[in-house]
Amino acid sequence: MIETAVIKLKAMDEFLAERGYTHLIYISPNKQQALGNLQKDPIVLQYLTQYDLQATYILDRLQPLELTPDDVERIYYDAGVHLTQEGHQVWAGIIGRDLAAVVQD
Repeated sequence: MIETAVIKLKAMDEFLAERGYTHLIYISPNKQQALGNLQKDPIVLQYLTQYDLQATYILDRLQPLELTPDDVERIYYDAGVHLTQEGHQVWAGIIGRDLAAVVQD
């Protein structure tokens, strides 16, 4: 299932690149990853590397923010992957900076 998803993303990435578009791909951490209790999924990393697909891990972008466990609790709606409004604002800030850089180029 993961490999199929990466293959489809790679095809979309190539399709967009051929037409001159920039394609940004983000991988959102689950709550346990954001808390530092789980690492990035090694299978996802393996397939991204195998298919030479560039993706930004939001987890890496959270680290400089030095979120406390209470901060992480506030940005997740539940124990899984669903974000609160505050969480969406944090993600939007991360993605928005990247989008602004792409638009300037």
